[in-house]
Amino acid sequence: MENFFRRQNGSVSIYFMIVSLIFFLFSTVLIDFMRIMVAERKLEHATKTAAASIMSNYNAEVMGRYGLFVFDGDTSKATEMASNVTKSNLELKDNFFNIAELSNSTSQVDFMKFDDRIGLTSEETLKQQMLESVKYKGPLAFGEETFEIFDFFTQNGRDTQALKKMMKEQKKIKAEMEKRLENIKEIEEELKNIEIAPIQLSLNRSQIEAYNQAIFIKTYFVESGDSFENKQQAIFKQAYENETDEKIKANLKIQMDKHHEELEKLKDAGTDAETSLGNEVTNINAKVTEVKNALSKLKTAESAIKAAITSNEEIKKKLGNLPSGDSKEINEMREAIQKAYVDPVKLTDMQGKIQTSKKNLETYQGKLEAYSKKIKGYKKASLKPGIDKSLAIDKNDLKIDQDSTKEQIEQSVTNRVTKNKNHAMAVGYQSVVDLYLGKEISAIENSGINEINQAIDAVVTTSKEKEVRQELSEDEKKQEEAEKEKTAGGMKDLGKIMDVINTAKDKLDSEQAIYDNLEAIMKSNDAENQKDYPEGKAPSTDADDLVDQSFDLLDTLTTMGNQLKNRALLNEYLLGEFGTSQPVSLFGTDTIDPDNIDGLISDFEFQNKQVEYLMYGKSTPGANYASALLELIMIRLVCNLISGAFDKAVQKAFSVNILVGLAALISYTIIETVKDIIKLTKSNDIERKDKSAAFFKMKIGKIDPSKLTLTYRDYLRLMLLFERKNQYARALAVVEQVSEEKGVGIKPTQIKVTNTAKIKPWFLPNAVKTFTTLDSKLVDGEIELKTELYYSY
Repeated sequence: MENFFRRQNGSVSIYFMIVSLIFFLFSTVLIDFMRIMVAERKLEHATKTAAASIMSNYNAEVMGRYGLFVFDGDTSKATEMASNVTKSNLELKDNFFNIAELSNSTSQVDFMKFDDRIGLTSEETLKQQMLESVKYKGPLAFGEETFEIFDFFTQNGRDTQALKKMMKEQKKIKAEMEKRLENIKEIEEELKNIEIAPIQLSLNRSQIEAYNQAIFIKTYFVESGDSFENKQQAIFKQAYENETDEKIKANLKIQMDKHHEELEKLKDAGTDAETSLGNEVTNINAKVTEVKNALSKLKTAESAIKAAITSNEEIKKKLGNLPSGDSKEINEMREAIQKAYVDPVKLTDMQGKIQTSKKNLETYQGKLEAYSKKIKGYKKASLKPGIDKSLAIDKNDLKIDQDSTKEQIEQSVTNRVTKNKNHAMAVGYQSVVDLYLGKEISAIENSGINEINQAIDAVVTTSKEKEVRQELSEDEKKQEEAEKEKTAGGMKDLGKIMDVINTAKDKLDSEQAIYDNLEAIMKSNDAENQKDYPEGKAPSTDADDLVDQSFDLLDTLTTMGNQLKNRALLNEYLLGEFGTSQPVSLFGTDTIDPDNIDGLISDFEFQNKQVEYLMYGKSTPGANYASALLELIMIRLVCNLISGAFDKAVQKAFSVNILVGLAALISYTIIETVKDIIKLTKSNDIERKDKSAAFFKMKIGKIDPSKLTLTYRDYLRLMLLFERKNQYARALAVVEQVSEEKGVGIKPTQIKVTNTAKIKPWFLPNAVKTFTTLDSKLVDGEIELKTELYYSY
């Protein structure tokens, strides 16, 4: 036995048997694997055939008219059809050996959704089918030169943005300039006649003191009821009346009359003193009134200069972020507009002079009023405290007898009154006159009035400077008015066009049912019609506002070049399949008549303006074409404004004055836009050059503007590039409306067919499953194969 295992004769046969077994096992696996692969191909082919058979039942009307595929069969029988077709394709004809026989086949058909929306109600599905359709139906209509137009907006972004900011702010800048000018004019008007003469005071301190003394004597020595001299007059009278001797009585009368005369002189002197002081007060008050009037004007001027500075700073703020352009023309225009900002040093210098003059005049007024109050006080005399108002004196009268002469009597009375007056002054007078009144008078007479007048004159002179007023000369005003008249004429023509548009669209009530049905279709497709623009929105009748509104499109135009190549095919599909008609009649401002627009009605009909409905989605008959014309007007306004910035005549106007330049630019823009709209809406039966307008009217690099002309249809291509809400949902509604195929949108466009079948391995089922990567499973000794297929048209 030991030798048996050690002997090596016959060992090759053992190895051969082992290797042969391995090869046999491997061959069986390969045979079954090959059979399964053939079976899988058969199942896949059967699934494709089943899917194609199901989807062969499509809507031929929609496919033929719009190139869009929708399933038009019975969805409930789709699974049955798939099962029958699959079984039919898996079965072999009689007398054929079936190396990969499949059994127990089952089929399942599911109609698929995209973004949870079925069929063409999915925007992505609809757009994809449109793209597939247009690839075979027509070339892209945009030429290379047109692409270069849009490149202008991206390559010249600094120019367009600078111009946009200029035009968006120009009306506000002009308004602030007008406010500033009105304030500057108000300053000139208020201050130009201010010329304050220095006051001439007629009294000095000594005169005022003398007058006050005279008033004292009048008040206390003459008129006071307690005055000794007043009482003495009564005594003289009594003595006269009681005397019986005629000679003595005559002498007593002389004494009484002379005493009365002396008192009257003192009284008159006091009255004259009061009058002189009153005249001085009147003189001062007149000057105070003059100063008050000047101060009122200065206060008005102060408010006006403050408002002017505020307007100037507003202008600076609006110009502050104004970007520089790339072109010489735009930068020159920018520099011209920058001149709207007045050198703030000039305005603040005016403000400083006004405020200083006002402050100095207020001080001067205070001095005058204080001095006037003092002078009024000097018209009243003051008695020393503790002094008897009678100012009693020694009598020392002349003894009157028959021998007294008139001269003696009168001299005696004069001496007596003078002595008593001096006595009264000595014992009773208290001076109220300020010791430093002389200095105060000098300060008033030297209050710097001339310097105030000079400062005010300097303000008036500055207010007249051209760079401060920014006011047009007479020739410049005439030029500006001429441009404004052109603008008014252009706006009038534009108004006629708008009247025709509105009148025409209002005469299409008969088409309302079409739009109501479109709304209903969209609702059934679970799509809300979010209109691109509000119903009835009309452009402004103000040229500045209209240009301002048009620049809202600039950002869209700037980014449009990047979108063009991606969206142009879709837009070409919309124009080709839905279409729009070139206007059939002429918009001529000389012949246009809003009351006679019968020839224009067809321009607004739905059948001729389906693309316009896709763009704007308005549910009022004719309103979509009206909106397209409005948007066309806005685009032409932007392009003409850009062109105007490069126009030689406009540039020359800016070199004259910013206001003239802006008027010329607005005039150019409005007039050229009216011309363009008239050309673009001409009848289709004329040559292209007569119904197209140049996109730009200045040279862009090497591009000749005369070659860059677009028709109304070309502009629709451009406008279709703008973002539109629910545009494709409206397109689907139009498909159903025009084709009269109900429910097109909600019909499926894609299916998923799932087929399963079984194959029985001949040799080692588990080995096949273990050593292969087949997507299958082993059930009761049979391998189940499964195929899924997503299929559209």
